[in-house]
Parts: sequence; C-alpha cells; structure tokens
Amino acid sequence: MTKSSGVDQSKSKIVLLLHRWKQINVGITEAANEDKDNVKYLFTLKPLIEPLYSGTVHSIIDTLPALLNSLKVSRRWLLGVAT
Repeated sequence: MTKSSGVDQSKSKIVLLLHRWKQINVGITEAANEDKDNVKYLFTLKPLIEPLYSGTVHSIIDTLPALLNSLKVSRRWLLGVAT
C-alpha cells in the first residue's frame, strides 16, 4: 500500500463519517423541533384541561366545547400529515 492510497482511504472514511454525522444531526434536529411543537400544543390544551380536575360542573361544561374542538382540529391535522 502506498502512502497516497492510505491517505485516500483515510479521506474516504472521514467523508463517510461526516456524511453519517450530518444525517444523524438532521434527524436529531427534526425530532427536537417536533418535540418543541408538541410541547407548545400541550401547553395550549392546559387551560382547557385544568377545569376537568379542579373546576365546577359549570366550568367543565363551558370548556368542553373548546377542548373537543381543539382535539378534533389536531386529529384532522395529524391525519392529514400522516397521509
């Protein structure tokens, strides 16, 4: 093996490793962004869900339509994304 072919092999390995690292980095970034979106969505549901635990019957009745609508909209969005 010549010095030149050894250097070429090393460069090829480095290029492959960098390519793999970039793929992993993109995957992690996409997952982190999706998780941030999920957290934002859950925080928007929090005011609608809290009355179910600590509210009166009237406050629960008042928040149920908004909660159900929010869940319905998110379900439609998820089904649209999945197809």
